Amino acid sequence: MVASLSPTSEVPQVIPGPGLPSLESLGLTSSDLHVDHLKRDLTARKAEMITCEDFEGSMVSAANAQACINYLNSIGTTSCGVPADSSDVIFCETADAYIWGTNLWGAGQAETASW
Repeated sequence: MVASLSPTSEVPQVIPGPGLPSLESLGLTSSDLHVDHLKRDLTARKAEMITCEDFEGSMVSAANAQACINYLNSIGTTSCGVPADSSDVIFCETADAYIWGTNLWGAGQAETASW
């Protein structure tokens, strides 16, 4: 698949996980979180889309994964947690990429959290 982003390209919406700060409350937009990739893409003038593999071996956009990383970095020491009554929680998702956490203690044992 060949793709190229330009400053006017639409970027996928970044969706914070449950209980995490909204982009609006942080003064951010999805475009803000994708900006590093846009700058790199325009500077290098590359036409191909950079991808990475998820845990199931599927290819996802590295730019979308980076947007979620940028979001999680923007919330600083805000705790991302997985409650005792859940085994997995998605902390951020955008298009084909998401970052999630799992409760290694197992559902029902104890809440786990980190920033």
